[in-house]
Amino acid sequence: MGNFLSECFDDDYFINSLSQEYIAHLSYMGLGTEQNPNIIYPFDQLISQIKPSRIIEIGTFAGGLTMILRTILDNNNLSNTNIVTYNVHEPTYLL
Repeated sequence: MGNFLSECFDDDYFINSLSQEYIAHLSYMGLGTEQNPNIIYPFDQLISQIKPSRIIEIGTFAGGLTMILRTILDNNNLSNTNIVTYNVHEPTYLL
């Protein structure tokens, strides 16, 4: 069994995860995201327990997860929490 983190960043791992439906192409508030469809509940539980003052997202894609996180924060009365998001590649689909 290989290193899990290196597998996660391998394109073959990502494509395999998509084919096995661990990750799905989703849309939230009109913005795309590639996530496990069951991600909202664990994020809600985590955010409600730790009450972060800042969230850093690496790999923005089309902004769907960013909006999911913003909604979860707002629903937990954490509207002052900042979300900082970085993309590795220039988002040509937004130009």
